[in-house]
Amino acid sequence: MKISTVLALLVSGFTAFGQGRMQLANNSLWLVYFTTDAAHLYAADADLAGDAVTSVATPSGVTFLADLYAGTSSSSLTLVSTTTMSPIAAGRFNSLNVTLPGIPADETAWFEIRIRDSSFAPGLVQVSGSYFGSSGIFSAVPQNVVFHPIFQPTFPVFSTWAPGTFDMSAQVGLPGARGAIMVGLIPEPELCGLGIAAGSLLLAFRLRRQWGSTGR
Repeated sequence: MKISTVLALLVSGFTAFGQGRMQLANNSLWLVYFTTDAAHLYAADADLAGDAVTSVATPSGVTFLADLYAGTSSSSLTLVSTTTMSPIAAGRFNSLNVTLPGIPADETAWFEIRIRDSSFAPGLVQVSGSYFGSSGIFSAVPQNVVFHPIFQPTFPVFSTWAPGTFDMSAQVGLPGARGAIMVGLIPEPELCGLGIAAGSLLLAFRLRRQWGSTGR
């Protein structure tokens, strides 16, 4: 093998090794659930108020995806990966190992997990009128070898994604289970005029900031 080829492989290996790695995952303290306010659900889905989000379509026909946004700044996050909801664990999405492009290992990075109606493209659901939920923006330290869970608050991840506060013990049959991402309906702007459209955008922002951080 030529020396130049060997050097190229080494450089490539070192570059990949230095990229941050994280596992997109949640557990019983970071569950995804429907708002308890049935007014923020489609009429057909009203009975789901307060229940865990699952992989099964709602009565209105909606299924959900979980998008991971990441960046080196809390003000500049980009979509890096998407996963589906778990078919066996209510309120959880399927774990996914993610190599974070442009984000170095062993340095604090910023993240947000967004839950959306799978029929809408990422970023469009907030202004198109459907279901949306967010973890809120939080920080964590990706690693260069092991894919640690993104919610891990201890060394070496030090995630600031706070556990949920909404009691879901009865819903999922697990004592102490908590909801951390609340999913609700965002009004459709074109049905409400420009003023309501602005309100819809504001609601989307509040869902990302308030629902994700309080779990209520």
